[in-house]
Amino acid sequence: MDPLTHGVIGGLVALGAGNAVSLSEPAFIASVLGAMAPDLDIVYHLKGQLSYLENHRGKSHGPMGLILWSSLVTCFLALFFDDISWQTWVWALIGGISHTLMDAFNSYGIHFTKPGRSKKISFNLVQVFDPIILLLGVLGLVYSSPFQARLALLAIAGWMVVRYCCRKIGENKIRTWLSRVKGQQPDKIIVMPAMWGLWKWDFVAEFTSQYISGSWWMNTDKKVILKEIDKVERDIKEKVLETEAGKFFTLLTPVYAITRERWQDREAFVLYDLRYLVGDRYLHRATVILNEQGQPLTQVIQPFSEQNCINL
Repeated sequence: MDPLTHGVIGGLVALGAGNAVSLSEPAFIASVLGAMAPDLDIVYHLKGQLSYLENHRGKSHGPMGLILWSSLVTCFLALFFDDISWQTWVWALIGGISHTLMDAFNSYGIHFTKPGRSKKISFNLVQVFDPIILLLGVLGLVYSSPFQARLALLAIAGWMVVRYCCRKIGENKIRTWLSRVKGQQPDKIIVMPAMWGLWKWDFVAEFTSQYISGSWWMNTDKKVILKEIDKVERDIKEKVLETEAGKFFTLLTPVYAITRERWQDREAFVLYDLRYLVGDRYLHRATVILNEQGQPLTQVIQPFSEQNCINL
């Protein structure tokens, strides 16, 4: 979620519990700041794109990270208020918990503990920015009424249920359509919110020998196949995943494919993050070239663009 929506949700939770919407109310401000603080892990960018991709929504969104952010927010507010208490820290923590929970609802997901020690939690229900959630949140804060805030939180929960039902309908429709188009049932299908477009969903379908990515517009029931990726052999897949690039990629995304391509006039094995399809290309990829013994000669992470090559 974007920082503004996180802050609004944190404010809603505090207001719903009876705290005033006021710059002189430490509990309200603590909840708002606590709900925005975990995204300060953007500082990992100072160590490079790979550091950010590896650590974003990792420890900063888990138990220890939330405890740290809550403490920092409380110390910050102590500079401006004389009546700071343990309750202020609790409200900062509650705001942080709301942040982690909301982030789990989109496709990027969260590592509840350190990356590599846990799988990413992702419910694939909403986009990184959802205008409906933001609108409901702002309306809940407008009248500074606890009842209004609780009603807004209930409406947001209802919107999540609606999104879940839409996703399940999409899974059934896409599965039936692909079975007819490809002449076989997909082994697995994942439907996720598209990067843009409130009514657009992206899907990844796994078949015996390939992955298929496409889009579904729920308002028109339009479905399109955008990419078809042939799988590599199991032994090749294992060798690629044993490389540094392979290990990094499996931490980055739980939804990936490995295929064989030509890259710089060499046979290469390319890993694609199947979550984010921009036009007909994937947002993140990695390229690995192996020698005859299956050892890596070249390992390149290519975040955001194929031309953005970071050697390992």
